[in-house]
This record gives sequence, structure tokens and C-alpha cells, in this order.
Amino acid sequence: MIRHIRVSGHPMTFHYSEWSVLYDTCQVLKLLSGLKLDRLTVCGTGEAQSSYDSLNRLVKYSDGWKELHYKSHTSGFIGYKVAWLDELDELIGENRFLREPQPGGWQRILEDRDGSDSGASVTIYRSNIPYLDVTEPYISNKCTWTKFTQELAPDQDIEEYQDAEDARLMADGEVEKEMLVVVKRGRGVDYEEKQGSPYLEQGDIREEFPGKTWAEIKASKDIVQEISCERVCYVGADDIYQERHVDLVDDYTHVDDYVWPATHAFRYSSESYE
Repeated sequence: MIRHIRVSGHPMTFHYSEWSVLYDTCQVLKLLSGLKLDRLTVCGTGEAQSSYDSLNRLVKYSDGWKELHYKSHTSGFIGYKVAWLDELDELIGENRFLREPQPGGWQRILEDRDGSDSGASVTIYRSNIPYLDVTEPYISNKCTWTKFTQELAPDQDIEEYQDAEDARLMADGEVEKEMLVVVKRGRGVDYEEKQGSPYLEQGDIREEFPGKTWAEIKASKDIVQEISCERVCYVGADDIYQERHVDLVDDYTHVDDYVWPATHAFRYSSESYE
């Protein structure tokens, strides 16, 4: 039985004739009924706001794992100032990209799910080595990880906090330090991804393709023209786009020892103009 899986945190894009729809890791996991991992490792995206939102949704909604490891090449994913809003968020008067001090915010979300006495926990670890060369893969076992927490400053309210970046994280030489967020489900929690579990509040892939397996969704060429994720990139030349498939580097002998390239930058610098 499979107990450890590592996946890209990049969204999966469904291309229709006139529009596209993105599904994040939390949404895609809902297709995997029966999933019951000891550990799910997600290698985050290069876009800070999307990475923060993706982890937030994994903690709040996803199942199928007893322990979640979320890795980010940058400290900026919990230190950014909001740069753009989602149109749907604006319509309903919310903003899912507004940060709060972590891991306290995620801890509260997890305890709401599993119970405050369950032992559920969220811990952030931060590398002591700035990851400066985005054109080379990063070796995940070459740094020292130290625990990291954020807090409101004295006399600071949450609105003030969300309206500013975290200066200590976003400084040169600091924002380049990798982060690892470890999320552990509570004692006695049934974390298996269930067949027929309730739909997510927004954007449940099962609602778009009711009753279909992943294989059947991929075969739905009459509905979806193309499905792409991190392994598919587009190289433009005079408005003509060609599809290219890029194999990710994934070389390891132990679950905690692996090479993780910063594909969001590494791929385009290495591959696009060969």
C-alpha cells in the first residue's frame, strides 16, 4: 500500500474552447477516494499568494493524509503584502489571500476540524540558507531547519498586519530562505478520503464531472480540449505556441532526502530557448 506521495503544488488547468479553469491540490485530491497516506508532501508554487491559499485550503478541507509537509522555496509565501484580489472574493466581500500570523491561524483551522484536545498540530520550519540560485535544483537536506512563528506586534490589529508585508521575511537574503510547514492530524481522526464526501464550497472538480473517474475525465475530449499541469509548458514565438513536456527532477532513496528543482524558474531558464 502506498504511504508516502510527493506532488507538485502547481494548479491543474482545464482548457475549454473559450475559457480555462484551475483546480488546486486540495480539489484534485477529492478524486482519490480511499486515499490514506502516512505523509503527503506538496512542493509549493513560485507565486506567493497562490501558495499561501493552496496550503490554507489543504489544511481546511483536504483529507487522505495523516501528515502533510508543504515546502516553499521562499519565505515570501507567508510574508507578502496582497498584490491582487480574486474577482469572486470581491463579489462576496472576502479575500482569501489576506494573511494572518502563522502557524497560529492554521492551528485554529485544524483544531476546528479535529478538536482542540486531539493533539493536531501545525509547525513551521525555516532554512538557515538563502536559496539564491533559482537556475539550479535545491538539495533539501543541506540546510538546518529551525522553528518559526509569526505574531502581531504590540498594539497591532489584524487589519494593520494584513495591510503590510512581513519586513523580516521579505528582506534581501531572508525571503530566499526555504520553508517547511508540517501539519499533523489529530489522534483518532478518520482522515481517509471518502467516496461521496460533501462537495467543497467552491470549485469542486467532482461537481463539474459527476460520477467520473480521473481516467474518464482525461478522456472527455468533447468537453475539455486539454488538461495541463507543471509538466506541460508553452514556448511562444511570434504568437505561435508549441507544447513541451518537461520531466521533473526527482531523485531520492529516502522520503526525507530528495532534489527539488525550483521548476517555476528553473524550467524556463533551462528549457525555453534551447
